Amino acid sequence: MTFRAFLDFVERYPLSLVQLTAGALYRLSELAPTEEKQLLINDLALPNPKFIETEVRELPAQGIPVVDEVLVTKLQADKMTALSNVPVAAKFGTSRLLTPMLALYKGPQGPCMMDQWFIAYFTRVDAQQGSKILEQAMAARTDRGCYTSLLSTVAGVTWNPVVKQQALLTLHDPSPDAAADAARALAVYGGKETQSLLLSALEEWSRKWSEQPDLLERNSITSADPHQDDRGLGDALFRTLADSPLSADGQLFSC
Repeated sequence: MTFRAFLDFVERYPLSLVQLTAGALYRLSELAPTEEKQLLINDLALPNPKFIETEVRELPAQGIPVVDEVLVTKLQADKMTALSNVPVAAKFGTSRLLTPMLALYKGPQGPCMMDQWFIAYFTRVDAQQGSKILEQAMAARTDRGCYTSLLSTVAGVTWNPVVKQQALLTLHDPSPDAAADAARALAVYGGKETQSLLLSALEEWSRKWSEQPDLLERNSITSADPHQDDRGLGDALFRTLADSPLSADGQLFSC
């Protein structure tokens, strides 16, 4: 299928049939990746995009001004319509959407997935506002466990200086689960410059527990496991470093 034939197909058939063209879209990405990317961006600017799931999943986070024209209306519509378009705004909206997005966001009190999308948007388009909102979300720990996975999920949407800075701070968080999540985000998205910091964190963990390793074990009689999270942090740090490209090159654990 040529690029032109694909466009003709999209225009000719209704959405119910277009949903069956995932294979053709994938094939187009192989044959003409630049054209496929432009096709998806053009589709985003339509009132009812045909490939919205593919676009949110595959296109990198970026501000696309033409998308604002559609989203600014949808974000101010009924609540269901507005919230369903938050992921699109998170990935592709510009700072023009800041006011309606702030009006929709009620703080860290909804589902963790919605926190992920809102915070991805704010950290991407407004560093000062985004940093404040991300910090508040990480501090919201009463009856909420979102902070144990928030950094890695936001990083999966957009990796930027605000998210990176919070991950570096959280690497030394009192919560082993939060620290482990920060380590995962840094290992996947932080680049080579963060590897030494992860190694230092692992060394710090090793020093803390080297003189009392038995405390990390679950009690075989009572099954009590008070340091399960601490053990999980050590495992997470080791795995992230072991899976690092630098480890494969012999640049880590060489001493």
